[in-house]
Amino acid sequence: MITLICGLPNAGKTTYSKNYTNVIHYDEVPHITFNEHLENTFQLIQNTSGDICIDGGFISINERKKLLSLTNNHDTKICVWIKTPYETCVNRKGKPKFIVDSYNRKFQKPTLEEGWDEIIEVVNK
Repeated sequence: MITLICGLPNAGKTTYSKNYTNVIHYDEVPHITFNEHLENTFQLIQNTSGDICIDGGFISINERKKLLSLTNNHDTKICVWIKTPYETCVNRKGKPKFIVDSYNRKFQKPTLEEGWDEIIEVVNK
């Protein structure tokens, strides 16, 4: 099984990822370009046995579809959307407001049509 945790910066994705054993923190994967970022993540996925959780923003449909295309060997694909209100994300320590603003403008709600077997919405306040 592969689980992607997505949402705005400062939403609580990393805190939620503590529920999983094998976690890849997307922000910590070395890269220069977006494609290199995904390819390096793919290598980490291939080198990890068992269930895997990826903790990352993945705000667009295209980003999530690209990730899914690299994980075809996993039977179950789950997307966990951490739905923390924008105001809460801005007021939390972590990424600055301009980054939260940018992600918020571009965020596209995950859908089953992307290829997920299940989407779990976790509402934080």
